[in-house]
Amino acid sequence: MIAVAHVHPQRIQSRWWLPGVLAVALVALLTSPAHAQEFEPLPPELEVQAQALYESVMCPQCAGQTISQSHSQIAKAMRAAVRDGLLAGESPEQVLDSLVASFGEGVLASPPKRGLSLLVWLGPPLALVLGGAAVALAVRGLRRGAGQDAAQDGPQGAIPARGKAASDLAPYLDMVDREIGET
Repeated sequence: MIAVAHVHPQRIQSRWWLPGVLAVALVALLTSPAHAQEFEPLPPELEVQAQALYESVMCPQCAGQTISQSHSQIAKAMRAAVRDGLLAGESPEQVLDSLVASFGEGVLASPPKRGLSLLVWLGPPLALVLGGAAVALAVRGLRRGAGQDAAQDGPQGAIPARGKAASDLAPYLDMVDREIGET
């Protein structure tokens, strides 16, 4: 007969919780405040400036997101650079210039208002003004043309004569009228 070792059920049940407890302890240690980045709180006036800078700088890693919206490591580093610069006494323009020097003009949320980028700022309003002027001229021309047509209309179906060009067409129009039998 084969001897079967008898395992006490309490021993198996008494250790099933050990991996769970170790996992919870590990998570608690890794997420403790000792491992978190601590920022020195900014005075209210600097906090307003920092928030404005966060909104005016794009994350170079995340498409279409400012550093205030992004959760990437580079955005966190850029926010820290903004805070550190403001705490060091730099103006918002100096902080922005240092970010542009490091990452290029592509990090600016709005293009600079100089050079070729000026077209980005002037193009839409200029197109709107020119389009409005074109529509106004077209409406004016249609109204003027409709008034002249009504004043110059002769018999029903007759083509109104308009200046020298119409007098040049008169012989041809007469010939067409004779051919179709409307003389």
